[in-house]
Amino acid sequence: MKKYIVLPILALLFLQTVSAQINTGYLMRGFPQPLFQNPAIQPSCKFYMTLWGAEIKANHTGFGFYDLFDRQGDTLYFTNDGLDYLSDHLKKRNDITLKANVPIFGFGFRNKTAYISFGIESSSSARFSYPGQIVDLLRYGNFDYDADKVIPIDLSGLETQAISYLSIGITYSKQVNNNLTLGGRIRYLMGNTAVNTYRSNLQINTDQNTRDMTFEGNYEIRSSLPLVFEYDSEGNVENADLPEDIDYVDEFLLNGDRGFALDLGATYKLNDRINFFASLTDLGYIKWHDGVVLKADANFEFKGIDFTDYIVDSEQNTDNLGEELIDSIMNSAEVTTDELDFTTRLSPYFTLGGTFDVTKKINVGGILRTQFFDGRVHPQLTLSANMLPVRWFSLSLSYSMMNYSYNNIGLGFAIKLGPLQLYIINDNLTAALNPLQARGVNMHLGMNLLFGCRQKVDLPSYEE
Repeated sequence: MKKYIVLPILALLFLQTVSAQINTGYLMRGFPQPLFQNPAIQPSCKFYMTLWGAEIKANHTGFGFYDLFDRQGDTLYFTNDGLDYLSDHLKKRNDITLKANVPIFGFGFRNKTAYISFGIESSSSARFSYPGQIVDLLRYGNFDYDADKVIPIDLSGLETQAISYLSIGITYSKQVNNNLTLGGRIRYLMGNTAVNTYRSNLQINTDQNTRDMTFEGNYEIRSSLPLVFEYDSEGNVENADLPEDIDYVDEFLLNGDRGFALDLGATYKLNDRINFFASLTDLGYIKWHDGVVLKADANFEFKGIDFTDYIVDSEQNTDNLGEELIDSIMNSAEVTTDELDFTTRLSPYFTLGGTFDVTKKINVGGILRTQFFDGRVHPQLTLSANMLPVRWFSLSLSYSMMNYSYNNIGLGFAIKLGPLQLYIINDNLTAALNPLQARGVNMHLGMNLLFGCRQKVDLPSYEE
């Protein structure tokens, strides 16, 4: 049986840290991190420095653990209607997403009506997509006996996208007048690793009369990974592995894979109580050199298993039947590689939002955020109440609809101890309190040094 190291899994192994956008933090007051989601939002302090931080995001659009399992005491068991739930709730295409963003170094300062910042970050993302028809295959098989007809199975769209890069960026924002502030950020991207499923086609068809099954597949995966391939006599890939003496600096930092990204933002103060926000972020690309294209084409006809030998000779080992079938399918596939330069694009976010100042210390607001990838639109809506009761403490409570989930209650707070500020933000408290019931977790935490903070920037000037 041919041995394969799956490239998407290898990409996850190199996951060091596309930027995780935390919705609750967008409108939260009293800390500088919102400028990374909208470069026009100016921090209230004259100077800040990022000491440590991490944004972590893990989401599944399909289901949560307890959607399929019940608990009785210490025992978990699969619910009787688990497959029915999956069949009813899974979409045509479902995504499992992992994202992380870790700032390495950053600072910013005010210059009259302008704010300038600099930052270095390590960013990564991985997304695994699968078709919902996988469940129908498990539930009904390939033949509807009630209707006496075959069920065609289309598993196209089974793919992985993964990317990891280092980002060096400069942000500049300017108060154009008393109402309007504009900002932009340019980032230089140093690519580390990438895996991009360029083509994913897989069909299983069954003959109506003979019930013979035909497997047809066509895959193309483009990657930038330091892999060593082994080939058979016909030039097909037999194995892939990492080199023993890999130089991580040369392979992941000095590899010449470079790109750029642009973030744009605006804020507008309609009056003393109402403010509007807009941002367009992660407009960028990375050009990968000396990449590897792995192509797999398979066409296999399965006519069943001949049990004659196993009936005549009872000592025949039937444990190998499954492995023999898998070997037959794998050996029918032609897997080849080629070298190719290719380009991957980031997944941009477009965000609109606004706030209403209820009092000098409390406002309410909301944002509508849309992410674009794979030709699809992924909207999210967050409503929040934001408080800054004292200079050294801020609090935000939020409700979000995201990832086909509608029970996301978020909480964020920042506390300032002298110049040191600590902050923790979570878009979904369910994930923290009961992770098996959640479909995702979005967290942001870290520490800043703040100097020259002015409360009058954070608070409106009207009289209560």
